[in-house]
Amino acid sequence: MASTIDMMAMFKNFTGAMPFDTKAFEIVFRCRNRTSKSLAEMAVLVARMNADMSTKCTNDTLIKITEIAQVKTDPADYVKSISNFASLQAVVGA
Repeated sequence: MASTIDMMAMFKNFTGAMPFDTKAFEIVFRCRNRTSKSLAEMAVLVARMNADMSTKCTNDTLIKITEIAQVKTDPADYVKSISNFASLQAVVGA
């Protein structure tokens, strides 16, 4: 099994042989890591919110479809059910 290469150690070894201070590089890497972590957390949060909204939309749609599928005695009730469903879809679409 291949071992994971420690890029930070390799970079330190490389820059250790150079005649300049590497502290600035270390600061940049730390800032980049913090930024990457923040962006990843934000992406996960947005994905969770998207999944929650999608689930709610799906549940609302299924509830309305169940209402449409029920047998009704008055033909006007069918029209009312379909118009309720259409208005829900218009709200969800917006």
